[in-house]
Amino acid sequence: MVRPADASAVKEATQVQVLIEEAPVPVEVLTPGPRDNHVYYTHRAFSPDSNYLWYQGQRAGVTSIYVLDLTTGQERMLVPGVGTGSCCLNPSGTNLYYVRGSFLFSVDFPSGENMTPVTRFDAQWTNLGHPTFIKSDNALYLPAVERLTGKYHILKVD
Repeated sequence: MVRPADASAVKEATQVQVLIEEAPVPVEVLTPGPRDNHVYYTHRAFSPDSNYLWYQGQRAGVTSIYVLDLTTGQERMLVPGVGTGSCCLNPSGTNLYYVRGSFLFSVDFPSGENMTPVTRFDAQWTNLGHPTFIKSDNALYLPAVERLTGKYHILKVD
C-alpha cells in the first residue's frame, strides 16, 4: 500500500546529527582504476556487517548497481541497467530496494537473487526520489511529485 507518510515519521527522519572531525583521515581507493564510470553516494552504502559497499556506477554509458566485497576486493554488478533510478539497503541488510521507472523492486543482498517487484506507483506520481528506511525494515519512504498539483510528498510503502 502506498500512502503519504505521517508527520511524526518525517520529523523522526529529519532529526540528523552531524559530527565534523578536523583531524586528517587516510583515504583508500577501493575500486581499481582508471575507469569510465561515476559512483553515486547518496546515503548509507555499507552493509550492516561492514563487509559490502553498494553503489550505482556507470560503465560504457549504462548505469547499474554494483556491490564491492570489502574482504576480497571483488566488485560485481548486482542490478543491471537501472538508469538513474534510486536505491537503498534495508536496515537489516538483507534486501536492496531500487526505483526503475514507476516500479519499486527488491533484490536479495548481496547475492542479487530474487529480483521482485514490490509495487507500481500509479500515474498520479512522478519524479520518484531516493527510497529510504528509518529504523526498521517495516516501511520504506520516498519523495515524489503529485502529477496534477506539482507538489512534493513523502510516500510510505508498507
